Amino acid sequence: METGNLWGDLEGLDLEFNTPKEILEDQAKFLPKLTKDLLYAEVKELESSELYNTFEYVLDREDEDSDDGFAYKFLLKSRFMDTYRFELFRLHHAIGIYPVTLYLDNEIHKEFNITGDFKEIKSEKDFIEFLTKVLQCDRVRRVIGALMKLSK
Repeated sequence: METGNLWGDLEGLDLEFNTPKEILEDQAKFLPKLTKDLLYAEVKELESSELYNTFEYVLDREDEDSDDGFAYKFLLKSRFMDTYRFELFRLHHAIGIYPVTLYLDNEIHKEFNITGDFKEIKSEKDFIEFLTKVLQCDRVRRVIGALMKLSK
C-alpha cells in the first residue's frame, strides 16, 4: 500500500532571509577592499572541542533544540602574517537560526558593557544592527590599524 505525499506543499516556505553565516561572509568580502588587500576576514566553523568549550551552556539548556546547531568564529587575518589571526567573536545558533548567541572578544565585551558571558540576539535585523556596531567599535578599529601597520 502506497501512502502518498504526507509532506504537503513545500513551495510556500519563506526562504527570503540571510543566515548569520551568510551575513558574516558578505562582510568578510569588504575587508580586503577597505585595507588595500592587506587584511581579510574568515568565517570558520568551530571544531567539536571548540564548540563544547565555548557554548557548553547553550548545548546543555533544556529549552534549546536538541541538536548542537551551528557554530562559527569570525577571524581577522593578514596576508603577510600567516600564523596570526585575531578572533572577534564566536557565534552559535540552533536549527531555528534565531536567537544567535555571541561570545565577543573580552575588550569588545567590555566596550559594550554586556552583562553576562554572552550576547543573545533574537532577529536578523537585530543581528545586522549589532554587527554594525561591533565592526565599527574602537577595539576593532585599533586591531585593524595594528594589523595593517604590522603587515607593511
